[in-house]
Amino acid sequence: MKQLIHYFLFTCLLMLLGCNAGDNGVGGSFTMDRNKAFVGTDEVVEDPNGPKMYRLASINNQTWFMENSLAIVRGSWCYENKGINCGNYGRLYSASGARFACKAYGGGWRLPTIEEWKAVLMSYGGYIDEDNQPKGRSPEEALKLLVSTTSGMGLKLGGVRSVEGAFTGLDEQSFIWTSSEADPYKNYYGIVYDKDAKGIRISRLPKEAGGLCRCIR
Repeated sequence: MKQLIHYFLFTCLLMLLGCNAGDNGVGGSFTMDRNKAFVGTDEVVEDPNGPKMYRLASINNQTWFMENSLAIVRGSWCYENKGINCGNYGRLYSASGARFACKAYGGGWRLPTIEEWKAVLMSYGGYIDEDNQPKGRSPEEALKLLVSTTSGMGLKLGGVRSVEGAFTGLDEQSFIWTSSEADPYKNYYGIVYDKDAKGIRISRLPKEAGGLCRCIR
């Protein structure tokens, strides 16, 4: 009987440890809201220009691209005009190019708003606002989760293209467009991060510059 009791207690301990490990985020210091967190789907979307198939995730009752868009539209470029960079990081788009790219997939795909991105970031832990103030429980842990290909959306450091056409920041920084206009000067909101970031920041970029694109529906 004692052996049976010991076995039962040992089993309960293992179950408890397993539950704790499953609920923790990176480093065991962050608990993700599982009702809102990333859930991979079996559905895929085909690129309108080739054989590429995009993986999808369900977040906040919306479906998101897990990868950066490669759709070829007017107002889009490969970093340094090298096709290998498109394949590795996704295409860079102007603000209008990013909207056209999402529409090119059909089926109701569109560019997300800044509020939709904020909701996703809060689901993962938070973000840093334009006044450099942290929002949420842990913007730094949210970034770690979102750059992970297993527990997040695999964000990459794809660089940016300036209005003048200069490419900078590959493997150093990244900017992802939203459909939200930031000011009367036609800058648009997006999310920005770099390799030393303490979290994803809300920022803005001139509409003619080049940033990455994720689509939702």
